[in-house]
Amino acid sequence: MASFAYQIRTGAGQLSAGVLEAVDAAAASATLREGGNLLLSLEETAGTVSRKGEGIGISRLPFLRPRMVTLEIALRQLSVMLASGLTLLESLRATAAQSPRLMRLTLNDMAERVQEGRSLTQAIERYPWMGRMVRQLVEVGEQTGTLDLVLVRASEALEKRRLLIAQAISALLYPLVVFLAASGVTVFMLAFAVPRLTVYLRTLGRPLPPMTQVLVDASEFLLTSWPLIAGSVLLAGICFAVAYSAPPGRLLI
Repeated sequence: MASFAYQIRTGAGQLSAGVLEAVDAAAASATLREGGNLLLSLEETAGTVSRKGEGIGISRLPFLRPRMVTLEIALRQLSVMLASGLTLLESLRATAAQSPRLMRLTLNDMAERVQEGRSLTQAIERYPWMGRMVRQLVEVGEQTGTLDLVLVRASEALEKRRLLIAQAISALLYPLVVFLAASGVTVFMLAFAVPRLTVYLRTLGRPLPPMTQVLVDASEFLLTSWPLIAGSVLLAGICFAVAYSAPPGRLLI
């Protein structure tokens, strides 16, 4: 038998803490959840084995993560199932069964951690891509016993962020197309037309007009420094992609 320090919130909303002896964390968790209690924390008082850094998993691979819209839907489904009276573990399993592959792996892993006696907040900490905002709201929901309501609010905040980004991209799409077309014409003129014209003008043996000289200088700079220009454009694109995919950790809700 092992001893576990626990903290729960009863169905009446009261906090309760103590020490429970059980065979393992799963058995202690099942005992504490009887009667509709909400398990806030469960830690073995002796002989605890740390799982920090356990495995690689989907949580350690930032490019293998579900779409944020999938997370929105999963949070809403969890909220509905919790409000209907299902336990947190049952809600996680049921939502995982209806989710795409990456989200299903995430929810099943979270369900295993909850079954071992960890809180939902501790399970979410394994997935930093969900964002600080979601983690903090879930922590508040577990402490106040309003997890179903908090999950809806987190989903709404994620949806607002996604729609705002989509509107910004739509508004910038037409100017971006015009800018790319103008840039393409400019690059073509400087890289192909101006050099050929420069050869003809220099055969005349006359000084070039100031504006023409500026075009010639710009053409020579483009031809000699195109790797630097291409690298700068690529770096700007990478920065935009990283900013777009950043976790929603600082949203105002």
